[in-house]
Amino acid sequence: MSVSPFDVVKTISDIVKALLEIFKPLKPETRKITIQYRTCKSRIELVIETPDGLCRKLRKIEIPAWKGFRVVEMRDETFHEIEALWKKHGEKWVLPISSLPASRRFLIILEGSVPRDFIKRIVRVQPALNRDQTEELDRYWLNCMLRDVTILERLWEDLEVEDVDVGVRVSIDRCFATALPKEVKKALEATQELLAAARGRDRGKLMKAWQKYRMYTHKIPSIEELNLFVQKVTASDFFRDYVTVDHPFRIGEIRRGEVGVIIPEIMFVEALTDLNLQNPAAIGYLTFKKKLYAEAIKDELGL
Repeated sequence: MSVSPFDVVKTISDIVKALLEIFKPLKPETRKITIQYRTCKSRIELVIETPDGLCRKLRKIEIPAWKGFRVVEMRDETFHEIEALWKKHGEKWVLPISSLPASRRFLIILEGSVPRDFIKRIVRVQPALNRDQTEELDRYWLNCMLRDVTILERLWEDLEVEDVDVGVRVSIDRCFATALPKEVKKALEATQELLAAARGRDRGKLMKAWQKYRMYTHKIPSIEELNLFVQKVTASDFFRDYVTVDHPFRIGEIRRGEVGVIIPEIMFVEALTDLNLQNPAAIGYLTFKKKLYAEAIKDELGL
């Protein structure tokens, strides 16, 4: 029973080793390997040479069509793109050597996916912790690094892992507790109790929650208005003004924490950075300006 190349090659390191062996007559050099941390997408840049007389000795080059990987680009030494030379035949990509233009060096780019487990084996992300609290700020410690850099340097000439995400759970419940008037907080609590009771089967509990809801909400703006208000102050564009990160990190996606509640207790904030063999580690802080955020909530309420 034959073994599919899809089963033989399981990681990007296996693919690189296989490519170097296949292209051995063309003096291959692995220029760069780029891995997208969040999407698990990868990019391999390989340089080959075509010495004189090669066409007579070698008619074509074949590489396995590894699952998820494909040749996406080829350029000559003047960086001119060479189109439509690679053809897929069954489970192989085929390059006819005789069809190459008159250049000695070529750049070949492959793109594909790598397993999440493989990325976790080469990147360590320390969960963000709230290390420093004052009345005005919360600061979360950010820390990530490439594992076993010495070994990685032996394997690859240039490796970059892009958009490494140190996810931060930023606590915001106390900001609302500080900013909202007592009657608004009670109305929101009553609303959340009503929503929870409505999802259950206890009619007595539902009626009690409904009575509490009516008692606290008739003196304040409608719950729909309150819900729209909370959505506004927890929107990504609004909240972004109150979080900063130290270099080399940058702010990525921001989203609300819990689903199905009016006031979430946390906001999820992505702190992104790129790691490579020259800069294999990144540390810093994410700072949440909680006092200013609480004041912004008051301003939006007109208090």
